[in-house]
Amino acid sequence: MRNGLPRFCGWNVDRHGKRRVRFRRRGFTRYIPGIPWSPSFMEAYGKALEGVTAQVSSVGASRTLPGSVNALIVSYYRSPEFRGLRTSTQTVRRNIIESFRREHGDKPLARLNRDHVRNIIGAKAGTPEAANNLLKTLRLLLAYAVDIGMLTATIQRSASSASKAGVRAFTPGLRLRWRSSRPPMPSVRKSG
Repeated sequence: MRNGLPRFCGWNVDRHGKRRVRFRRRGFTRYIPGIPWSPSFMEAYGKALEGVTAQVSSVGASRTLPGSVNALIVSYYRSPEFRGLRTSTQTVRRNIIESFRREHGDKPLARLNRDHVRNIIGAKAGTPEAANNLLKTLRLLLAYAVDIGMLTATIQRSASSASKAGVRAFTPGLRLRWRSSRPPMPSVRKSG
């Protein structure tokens, strides 16, 4: 309120040279009529705030097909489970989800089965960490889908890790072979 106006408002000179109050928030803009802080001004300000909320809640709604992976993702982004995460965790998880969404967003969620998930994770076998991160995120999404009733049964236990989706596990035999191919570790002297 450094300019004497409510939040998200600022003084603006329009094209006719008239000084007016402009409301701007998240891409939503509107001129608010009346004298600042008067009852009519505050009523218009309240409507502008409601307009921002309505605009934000309907973003992408026309492009989202009901029952699709997109619909699940939109619902998850609005959920308290997602909003309760730290900003850094939200960013990481959103990046993983958006990558998955680009490939599979328009597909119907009800037709997703264990083999599909196994193939999706198997396609990332060259990057096992990315495959495991995607699998963890898919488990969360599918459990959320069951919670909200978009799926009747969970298919989340399709693969326990990337090692079952095409990446070789680090078995004791491989570990011994790897250690034998390396020079021995220097011994640590104990002071005494």
